[in-house]
Amino acid sequence: MQSFNKQIFTEYMPTLETMSKGLLVMEKLGKLNVRLRDVFIDQKMPDRIFAFVESKYSSKIERIYTTLFDVVNTGIETDQQKIIKPIVDELFKTKEKITTEKLIELSNIMNNEKNQNKRFEKEFGIYETKNDVKTKIYEPPLEESVVTELFKEVIEKASNDNNILEILRTHIYFEKIHPFVDANGRLGRLLLQRSMARLVNFSNVLPLSWSFFERRSDYYKSFDIETNEDLDNGINALLDIILHMYEATKQLTKDLKKFVEKYIGVVMSTSSKVSEKMALDILLNLQTKRIYVERKYNLNPRTIDSIFTKLNNELPFNFKKVKRNSLYWNIELEEIVNNIYKD
Repeated sequence: MQSFNKQIFTEYMPTLETMSKGLLVMEKLGKLNVRLRDVFIDQKMPDRIFAFVESKYSSKIERIYTTLFDVVNTGIETDQQKIIKPIVDELFKTKEKITTEKLIELSNIMNNEKNQNKRFEKEFGIYETKNDVKTKIYEPPLEESVVTELFKEVIEKASNDNNILEILRTHIYFEKIHPFVDANGRLGRLLLQRSMARLVNFSNVLPLSWSFFERRSDYYKSFDIETNEDLDNGINALLDIILHMYEATKQLTKDLKKFVEKYIGVVMSTSSKVSEKMALDILLNLQTKRIYVERKYNLNPRTIDSIFTKLNNELPFNFKKVKRNSLYWNIELEEIVNNIYKD
């Protein structure tokens, strides 16, 4: 059975191969940033698409299906999201360092029905079941004072990491500490997203979890750490997973550009008051609420009616049954996204 070994993380030195791959990943992510600027007027526009993909797959990695969908802004506001979204926004948008208090606050919401004290019981750990026999395969630190100190340390690292290798080491470190009774994977990936977004100057999230989901065995194996070599191999595996995500997202930006060029004129022709930015905002939104457009762009009801009538009649939008919200679902955009990020 593995157990936590802090020394591996504090003494880690990447190999030349890993350093070279880290530089390649940074180069690719820089190119992705340029591609996004070529499609979007500002980089907040792909947020909903990337958030939709990230929320869907971050939960599926651990075979949970109701999680980060409520954490990121996917266009549907739930009661839980009203509580969580301001916290998540602060994680991504604040210039201040992230704090343990903020992560604990988010964890408490996500684990509101679970006994947090079970985190420090002797039975806590990672288990594997084979032939109906359940065996503990990893034991994180169990003493509460030690976990608290290590948690502070890893959050401090997450606030100061300034290259891709440090960020990925910190992600593995966080998961090995396993500071919460549950949702460690989802919270760890949220923390990873924040660090990655800041490193490559993205406004919000990257669809990393889809690639983690696609290569779950490699992702889980990256946490199988007993030596310094294991840690280097784990970081190497995560770099490969990010490159896999890059290739898919590069294709997505190409497809989105074609989609926008095909339909933007139709949206702008609905009214002289519809700007290019507004047309892009409508087109690149899987779920569009009439009230969202009305409030954001300060348009009168007649203009809004003409826009949505034309959207429903001429573009691949579907007026859903949720009539009280005037919710439009972009069918073709959903197909584009699903064709790239397949289960």
